[in-house]
Amino acid sequence: MIKYIVATALASTACLCAHAVTLNPHGRGQVLIYPYYTVENGQDTLISVVNTSEQGKRVYVQVREGRNSRLVAWLDVYLSAHDAWTAAITSTADGAKIVTADASCTRPAIPAEGLPLSSDAYTGHSIAPYNAPDSGPQTLDRVREGHIDIVTKYEFPQDSDAYRAIAPAVPGGPPRDCNAVAINDVSEVVPSDTLFGSAAIVNVGEGTFFGYGADALAGFTATALFFGSSATAEIEILGAANSASSSLTATAHVVGDDGEPLSIDYTRGIDAVSAVFMVDSALNEYLTASALGAATDWVVAFPTKRFYTDAQAYPGAPRAPFPSAFAAGRADVRVDATFHDQEGGAAASILPPNCGTSCATNLAPLSYAVNVLSILHAGTDGRSPVLGSQLASVLKPYTMAASLNDAGWISMDFDSDAERHTLPDGHAGDHTVTLHGLPASGFMVYNIINANAAPGRLANYGGAFTHRTGVACSGMGVATCP
Repeated sequence: MIKYIVATALASTACLCAHAVTLNPHGRGQVLIYPYYTVENGQDTLISVVNTSEQGKRVYVQVREGRNSRLVAWLDVYLSAHDAWTAAITSTADGAKIVTADASCTRPAIPAEGLPLSSDAYTGHSIAPYNAPDSGPQTLDRVREGHIDIVTKYEFPQDSDAYRAIAPAVPGGPPRDCNAVAINDVSEVVPSDTLFGSAAIVNVGEGTFFGYGADALAGFTATALFFGSSATAEIEILGAANSASSSLTATAHVVGDDGEPLSIDYTRGIDAVSAVFMVDSALNEYLTASALGAATDWVVAFPTKRFYTDAQAYPGAPRAPFPSAFAAGRADVRVDATFHDQEGGAAASILPPNCGTSCATNLAPLSYAVNVLSILHAGTDGRSPVLGSQLASVLKPYTMAASLNDAGWISMDFDSDAERHTLPDGHAGDHTVTLHGLPASGFMVYNIINANAAPGRLANYGGAFTHRTGVACSGMGVATCP
């Protein structure tokens, strides 16, 4: 098995290739994936979506809670040419809401007081496939962390009635009329790969700002996405990936270590989406030096996990690469990790030496669609204060080596002896292809508290950095993939 070690972000492994689902390293696409939002710890999450094309766009925004990816808000946003839509997810007394000062048309309209995030999809009070409660917590505070999918349904030209309804008013022209927007415009065309976006987790009181770029999927669809009266199909929109040139349903382009993409066909569109997110390892740094008041969290999100683990919504779960269905409020995935100090002279796994698969690990299972890993010193307990997540696990070295306690880097193995994970059933010509690992996205955030910035002042410093990754496959009728 060849390991394609790709020194790029989890969200940036592919070239621009027509008619195939591609994770675009240039950041533009038909689909945007935001791996994490939160309103915990006094934070807000700011999001932006930018249309760089000359056409109007109808984009579908899905906000999903972090345990089981059940929908907590969904709306259409209409973007005129070169338009941008901005909004914030902010806390309420017992949950969260979307607020915006943006004039772009949305369906439904967002009230001035905000659009509350809803618990209906996980309490069983929504439409299919979310018309039965899942096994997770049923309280509203579950909506306070999660992830966001934004999918372009179609575009419409500037000479269409739909565009004239949503376009900003010009001197002497008619005013924008969001009430006149057709639900499905007859001038719909296939969307172009011209959407990009970003998010920022902000705590105004603490003076912290963690920004990241959304993952961009190019080549997601070769058709305009129109679902008629099928609300269920619309909710499952991320599974609608399709490729005109695919011998099956959708083709994924996964990059190799030589920079050339491997084209893999899948019967299910969602498997093509998962394929471009598949990684067998995630690499990133950490900083926890107490002298700096430093703390580090890793966000590890599985943006397609629900299609493989939520058996109520997606019959047939569990499916590979995930080993178990969502039950008792979780769908556990076991991984391994290795700590390295900054001098290259020490390394420590989170598993004790010669552990095999039978003994405990210092990393709790990754149980949710969104997981926050708090990086802690060996022998310590607690949670990192960086994100204040309720979806947090602890990650710490097994050894007590002092050199690993303050700073270094970590390699997380998604296809280790702790538990093997593979995405099977890919096809390249006459051969089958298996990708190893899990479909993952995310980033590291760290914060430093400087109590001596100036007399009587407190300063916070921090940053967010996407994970670097490794990709691995086997098959093609030979011992290794080309």
